[in-house]
Amino acid sequence: MRPVVNRRINFTSHERPLEWRQYFTAFLGGVMLQKLTRRLRKHAAFRSWLCGPSYYLHLHTHHDAYARNNWLVSELPRLRSLTPSQSILEIGCGNGRFLEEAAGKWEFVVGADWARAPALEDVLATHSNVRFCQGNACKLSTEELNVPADGFGLVVSADFLEHIGERDLPALLSKLHSWGKVNFHKIACYDDNHSHLSVLSSRDWLDLFRANDPNYRILAESEREPGKVVIVVTNASE
Repeated sequence: MRPVVNRRINFTSHERPLEWRQYFTAFLGGVMLQKLTRRLRKHAAFRSWLCGPSYYLHLHTHHDAYARNNWLVSELPRLRSLTPSQSILEIGCGNGRFLEEAAGKWEFVVGADWARAPALEDVLATHSNVRFCQGNACKLSTEELNVPADGFGLVVSADFLEHIGERDLPALLSKLHSWGKVNFHKIACYDDNHSHLSVLSSRDWLDLFRANDPNYRILAESEREPGKVVIVVTNASE
């Protein structure tokens, strides 16, 4: 039997950096991947692919802000004064909080969204005059939404239109205009770095609306946070 010899392994100078190079390469690859992802998020096509119905359903299910908040609720008094009509359509109704409040003030209430948030179930179960239509707003038809022959009295949205790709906005705004006697839309004019596909100035938004009706105007403009502008666009008479 050969005796066991304890050997000390000595690395030569050219071998020693090898493992360090591997770690550095992995680290560099991770940093580059993060940078690439951040750059891709700035492109509407990538965001549109990323932010599908399952993405918004996840937000409404697991994030308190999405489950509880609706920026239209605070606008109820102003909305009720715009028209005596008894029908209203909310595009991008999210958690259904506005639909629930509107149910006691309008006879016919319709909400549309491409994700069916869990919170909607209680609203639909307890208010017989509320109807929900699931689908992509850009593809929904008049028949699917059961639009009245003379249109809804009001078509409204809040923090929804900026989630639509800029290329799809003209056709969508044309449909929304045709569906209601009065339109009222609250729009975030800033980049949220994940799901706002159309980051436009207040003037650009107004021009898009006025392509359908020169009577559209900016009813209100404010900052939700410093540098984060929010506008309300409507064609309601002054």
